[in-house]
Amino acid sequence: MSLTDDLTRLKDLDRATYVSYAAQVGAIRYEMADGLGKLNVDKCNHVTAKAILQHCPQEAIAARGWILEQSTSAIKPFAKIWKPGDAIWMLYIRCAESHVAALLACYIAALEA
Repeated sequence: MSLTDDLTRLKDLDRATYVSYAAQVGAIRYEMADGLGKLNVDKCNHVTAKAILQHCPQEAIAARGWILEQSTSAIKPFAKIWKPGDAIWMLYIRCAESHVAALLACYIAALEA
């Protein structure tokens, strides 16, 4: 999946985080693909936008009381999220080509569970 596809999924799963991200990167091209618009991060190599895209899910994960671990030295970046369940903690792990993509994919997986 691309970052743009994951952002579309995020918009459906966690509207507040998506809106926060969209508001913070208002200077980035905004393609009107639907009533709320669709941010196309894949066309953007803007370092600030990708940093904000990493920041917003990190804040949402912390607000939910989940635990986040991200690699800084792995060959392929990964993110891990521990989410408390009824009797045990659930672990979600995703690898991707970038830290941002791994974090967003992992956050979406935890939201969908």
